[in-house]
Amino acid sequence: ALPISMSSNESKDHSKNKKQEVSKTPTVPKITTFPPIPVTSDSVRNKCREMLVAALQIDNDYMAIGADCEHLAAQIEDCIYQEIKNTDLKYKNRVRSRIANLRDSKNPEIGRA
Repeated sequence: ALPISMSSNESKDHSKNKKQEVSKTPTVPKITTFPPIPVTSDSVRNKCREMLVAALQIDNDYMAIGADCEHLAAQIEDCIYQEIKNTDLKYKNRVRSRIANLRDSKNPEIGRA
């Protein structure tokens, strides 16, 4: 009976060590809560991002909740670009539509999400 209890203690010790190792690794992702901003050198895409930032910053609510409007605008723009795959008229119309939705006073909850 004694060797069995020792082996179970040893396995408990190993599980404690594993838990400690696992608990150390998740602390790194907690620092970066968002994926990095997708970088682009396309002037059309950059201008669209600027317009989205302006639409997100219409009132000061973004300050109260600590929103990173530049990061959010880049993510919105990147999602549109990934779907449409280029900066043609369809892309520009989609961006304009999103900006209009953000500015629309009938949609106050959109800009505060």
